[in-house]
Amino acid sequence: MKDTRIHIVSKSSCQQTLLSNFLADHTGLICNHIAENEWPPYISKEDNHGAIILWDCLNVELDRLEPKLCQSLYPLIDHFNFVLYNVTPAHKNSHSTFTEWVYGVFYENDPPDLILKGIRAIGQGEIWLSRSTLSQIFLTKKARLTNHIPNTPGLTRREKDILRQLSSGASNKDIAASLFVSQYTVKTHLYNIFKKIGVTTRGQASNWASKHYHVLM
Repeated sequence: MKDTRIHIVSKSSCQQTLLSNFLADHTGLICNHIAENEWPPYISKEDNHGAIILWDCLNVELDRLEPKLCQSLYPLIDHFNFVLYNVTPAHKNSHSTFTEWVYGVFYENDPPDLILKGIRAIGQGEIWLSRSTLSQIFLTKKARLTNHIPNTPGLTRREKDILRQLSSGASNKDIAASLFVSQYTVKTHLYNIFKKIGVTTRGQASNWASKHYHVLM
C-alpha cells in the first residue's frame, strides 16, 4: 500500500483539506484534494494505478450521481479503487447499484478512525461495505440468477444424466454402458431430450447443456 495515492474529489475544500491531511499523516501516503470539475483530466492512469479515489457524496442523491460517474469511470475501473464517502445514512441501500465498481462506502457519521481503518483495508485489496449492504447485494444477485435460470423443460432425472454425459463427449455406447441400458434406450431418451429442449443435433444439445449446466445438476 506504500505506493498508493489517495485523491479526494469534492466541491468544497476546507473539510477535504482536513481529511486529506489526516489521511496523509496516518497512512504516510500522498493524499490530495481535487475539485469535482477537474478530476478526470487530473488523474493519469499510468501514474496512479491502484490509487484510491474518495468521492464526496455530501448532499448528493446517489441515483442521480450514478449515470454521471459511470460515464466517467468506466475507462478507469481497472486502474483505481473508487470509494464513496459522506454518504447520508438514509441512503444506505441506495448505493447497491454502484457495486460493480465501488470498493467502499463511508457515511456522514463515520468517525475519522473508522475511515482510516477502511482506507487501509481498501489499500490492501479488501472491500469496505457494511454487512447489510453485502447482504442486499448477495440477495439481489441471487434473485437475478434465479430469474434467469431457465426451466428444465420437463427433463427427467435420467434425461438430465444422459444430457450431461452427451455434453462431455460420451457416445451412445458409452452412455448405455454407464447406465446399464441398451443403445436403443439411449436413442429413445435422446429423441425425447432433443424435442424438449428444441434442438435437432447432438452438437446443439451439447451446446444447450453447456449453457444450462447448472440446471442439470
